[in-house]
Amino acid sequence: MLVGQYGKRPKKLKNLEVFIKGWRPIEGWMIQDENKEFVLPTHHSILGKKFYKAYKYSTQRSFVFLLISMLLICAALIFRPTTLIVQHISLFMMLLLVISIDMWLSIKSLNSCKQKVEFLFEIQKSFKGVFLLFIPFFCITLLLQFYFSDQLGSFEAFVMYYGNYYPEIDLSSFWRFLIGPLLHGDINHWLVNIVLTILFASMMPKVNKFFIFYVFYIGAVGSHIVTFFVHKLFNTPFDALLGASGGAYTLIAVTICQLFQKKHSNVALSLVALVIFIELSVSLLPNNVSHSAHLSGFSLGILLYTTKKALICRQV
Repeated sequence: MLVGQYGKRPKKLKNLEVFIKGWRPIEGWMIQDENKEFVLPTHHSILGKKFYKAYKYSTQRSFVFLLISMLLICAALIFRPTTLIVQHISLFMMLLLVISIDMWLSIKSLNSCKQKVEFLFEIQKSFKGVFLLFIPFFCITLLLQFYFSDQLGSFEAFVMYYGNYYPEIDLSSFWRFLIGPLLHGDINHWLVNIVLTILFASMMPKVNKFFIFYVFYIGAVGSHIVTFFVHKLFNTPFDALLGASGGAYTLIAVTICQLFQKKHSNVALSLVALVIFIELSVSLLPNNVSHSAHLSGFSLGILLYTTKKALICRQV
């Protein structure tokens, strides 16, 4: 029997039982079935249930280890008080809850386990292409930001001249919404956005990478426009908006919609829990995060997906 990982040459399996016990979905293994075709381990017509039972056992064991680790960390925070101790403990508890939900949804049945395995395999397949798409884009925009900031004397001046600086926006300067998502407050802001964007873009199943970029940029620009009008209506304390996190939320929203359509509700619910955790996390800690940009980006993702689906149905 042959086994192989995505993008690598197959090799002969020496010990099936050892392989089943040590198998992890994130590793991207495929195994030869009775028809000599390579399938995901949980999809194997004969061995699928064995892989599922092994994964279920290892997941339960990992949860116990995770629970103990979380309790030790919380105990350390309690006995060695730091600033924002309540917020940090709350974050760890929420993280434990999200991971617990994901683990339970992935092992409650063989079918749910198959969904999780397929999802992780698709991420592996698309990660390289998404990485090569977004890394140059983010690096070039960062270098241009440094260059123009130097030319204008400061980053603040650059934002005021070309970014989404609200006091300068009027009907003749809506072009600022096209540039605003390309700017970031600092390296940490840039790193967070690039990690979220690549992670969420890799989750989109079987779509053209240029469509991924289109969804991302439309969502980023759209979230900046919506957030500007929220500022005008409610007089929010922000005077500018930077970053493309709204576009990342558009990507994850489209992914969740696709998963629900494919009847992969277990994975979709895990992603919903992840999004809620991220938003609650940034709410608990002091920062300048715009939740309206995230929410509007997510809403635009749902709108884009439903619009695209309606157009396809109309063409048919």
